[in-house]
Amino acid sequence: MDLEKHFRRVLKPIEHDPLEAVESRSKQQERELLNKKNEVEKLRDQVAELEVDPVTRLLKHNFLEHKLADLISILNSGGQYENKPLLGVVIMTLDLDDLKSLNSLGRHVGNKALKAIADALRGSTKAKDYICRLGDQSDEVVVVMPIDETLDDDLIRENIFNRVRDRVNSQFIEVDGQKIPITAAAGFLILRPGESRNVKEILIDVDAQQLSEKKSEVKKARKEKAAKALS
Repeated sequence: MDLEKHFRRVLKPIEHDPLEAVESRSKQQERELLNKKNEVEKLRDQVAELEVDPVTRLLKHNFLEHKLADLISILNSGGQYENKPLLGVVIMTLDLDDLKSLNSLGRHVGNKALKAIADALRGSTKAKDYICRLGDQSDEVVVVMPIDETLDDDLIRENIFNRVRDRVNSQFIEVDGQKIPITAAAGFLILRPGESRNVKEILIDVDAQQLSEKKSEVKKARKEKAAKALS
């Protein structure tokens, strides 16, 4: 009988502390949540990388089309953007002068010029604005600026378009100790409520605004002015 009691006592399942079991499960869940959070962050980084141009670190063209379509929808519905009424959208395009000639000095020289324009735009726009490169081989950049202030078109042209364009056209890069001015033809368009054009039509129209600045005599004057500023 004593032997039976002994075996029952030895073979009796070990009873765990309920609190210890709860703490163990909690720690395991925390580890699982942390792993999932890290996975989500990695996926976000991968998605962001797909949307960013590797040379300029600007957003890619596909992001531009989606975002511009969203802004037009908000604008025409009288909705809000970042908790403020959306009163207009400014579209600005900049086409780098002579990228082919710069690339003839080395692809890194053309990339350096594109980076200079990208940095100038970052320094002259707001955090809520969107700056996009139109393609991996493109010399054109588009800026989308939501307007939440009551500004007439002339004031927008003076305070935004002219200021940003002048900032870009005051840049330069150094190649073998020589300063090379960086200039770009610019186009400008203001969208207001009731906008009926689609994204493709808008981009075609704003690109047409660049035509006068792409003319050889205008381009020559722009580059001479930039070169003079460096001397």
